[in-house]
Amino acid sequence: TTLAKRMKEIDRILSYDSLTRLTPAEKKTLWQERHLLVSHANALPKFLLSVDYQDHSQVLQCYGLLTKWEKPTPEQAIEMLDARFTDPIVRSYAVSRLDSLKDEDCEQIALQLCQVLKYEAYHDSALARFLLRRAYRNDKIGHRFFWNLRAELHIPEIRERYSLLLEGYVRGIGSKKKALVNQNEVMNSLIRVAGQTKKETY
Repeated sequence: TTLAKRMKEIDRILSYDSLTRLTPAEKKTLWQERHLLVSHANALPKFLLSVDYQDHSQVLQCYGLLTKWEKPTPEQAIEMLDARFTDPIVRSYAVSRLDSLKDEDCEQIALQLCQVLKYEAYHDSALARFLLRRAYRNDKIGHRFFWNLRAELHIPEIRERYSLLLEGYVRGIGSKKKALVNQNEVMNSLIRVAGQTKKETY
């Protein structure tokens, strides 16, 4: 039947891994069949890639469908935070799906979440607030958050954002700040020694 053929084509597109780029024809198919997809959480990332974000009408329809779509798991939501997804409403929605993560799971993906912070349009974002909130709440997450951002400060494009987040985190941890500052000073000393050793070697 026609419906069976359409579903077969949709299944083929949904079987792609996350690195496969959709063709214009495939995007058109997903957009046209969007109402068939709302009960499939795994289809959401690819549907979002089919939206023409220059078309205001499509974007508004997309936002409406987010409220009806089968809710993705946190693991599925993380995909919607990579560089391909730039719309702030979409990214905020993805972050909202991370709230159910247990602390130990959040700790395991802290590096990944810190990495995708660079794709946010603004310094103040739903993802930044989520990470700060979880970092304040759990020392292990906070430790990973601090050192993951600290390790990226040498990159000019993201230095300002990560510096602001580090400052916000350190200001909010109260009495724990001293131990963290001491660790940071030790790390800075090691970096200076390594740099000096490298100069002497050459």
